[in-house]
Amino acid sequence: MNRKYIATALLLSFGLSLIATGCGKKEDTAAESTSADDTIVVETSEAEDVDAPAETTETEAPVEHYVHGDEGYYSLIDEGYGTPVKPQKAGTCWVCAASTSMESYYLKVKGETISLDEMELCDYIYDDDKEEGYFILLGTDRYDWGGWGWMVSERLSNGYGDYILVDATNYEGYSIEELKEVIKNNGALHVALNDQYQSYVGRFDGYLTYNVKSAEKDHAVCIVGWDDNFPKEYFVNQPSQNGAWLCQNSGGNAFFDGGYYWISYEMSLCENTVFILSEDYDHVTAYDAGATNSFSTGSTTKTANVFNDPGDLRAVGLYIPEKNEDVHIYICDEKMDKVLYEQEASFEHSGYHVVDLDEPVSVGKYSIVVEYSGAAAVEGENFGDECIEYRVFAKPGESFAYVDGKWVDMSSDDIQTKLGIDFVPNSCCIKAIY
Repeated sequence: MNRKYIATALLLSFGLSLIATGCGKKEDTAAESTSADDTIVVETSEAEDVDAPAETTETEAPVEHYVHGDEGYYSLIDEGYGTPVKPQKAGTCWVCAASTSMESYYLKVKGETISLDEMELCDYIYDDDKEEGYFILLGTDRYDWGGWGWMVSERLSNGYGDYILVDATNYEGYSIEELKEVIKNNGALHVALNDQYQSYVGRFDGYLTYNVKSAEKDHAVCIVGWDDNFPKEYFVNQPSQNGAWLCQNSGGNAFFDGGYYWISYEMSLCENTVFILSEDYDHVTAYDAGATNSFSTGSTTKTANVFNDPGDLRAVGLYIPEKNEDVHIYICDEKMDKVLYEQEASFEHSGYHVVDLDEPVSVGKYSIVVEYSGAAAVEGENFGDECIEYRVFAKPGESFAYVDGKWVDMSSDDIQTKLGIDFVPNSCCIKAIY
């Protein structure tokens, strides 16, 4: 049996996914249960390796031969913004889809071609030499284990070679029309979907199609186009309306239909994210390995990080837990009482965002104080099992929360009681970008 675990606290991580399971190998069946410690456990049976495509039978088209028209049809590939189909190894669909999204954004928005190695990305996320984050334990294959899109955000927001992740907006729950605009403006959209039930794969008149009505997610792909008029009759599990998304899969060009297939608009999706990299910054200084929880202290919530990294501060990286949240950013002295610079920002979408300062601020030892109109993001608790561990910590003098008129160190033994929360928090999720 393959077993994939994810803590409920992680599912609350800045709204990227409330129901997703890990994206790993294709599997035939799955049964989900919730254990007493609030950990979702998905037990699955092994199926053939991802490199072996599912058998599909060319079926006589139930409607007259369909050809895409100009109205209601769009494809990044047809527009000249196609990127190579990634050759997935074992359970690496999640890093394949994320790297496709990042490459697509660069091509669509910046007009530049970049090439990211998805296996190198997986190794970087599970790197044993880092201090905090996700660690695959001895005896577990990191490629077979799988992962989740938000893990990419959490790791790359602290830097990745010459790149820094500057945005991972959460578009989950948005309408079809809103998602179309996201793709048109930003390139390929990473999504998680259900990919277990091979009996629902069909090939009609040359089109490979897929439609599963399930909230469970076990695979990641990128949406690269759509057709509002795509016939509902072309699906084995027939939807109630026409219309489909064009998905770029991660089995290499030989897998399925050259690496692409169509899913109905009625398919349930989550982790709808465009991952945006930038080479415009020098480095990131941060204490967190990602936002795995959040807390509120009233109508507003105030947190701070104290940094000792002299230079020109150019931007601040923040996880925003809720839609339509406002923040007030203060660059202060190390005691958090003298304001050197301040700036406001508003966010329509939850997710990870970078706020460029209107002007660089020369800093030495200093603090970044952030006042949120709602909840503030924070590292959650450590967790683990025999296969994977999530390890985080808060060091004294680095991260603080403002409670009852006083700054409280996040490393304090009584921090959970003072914040009135049901989990043990660690570092505040505020990143200094130079």
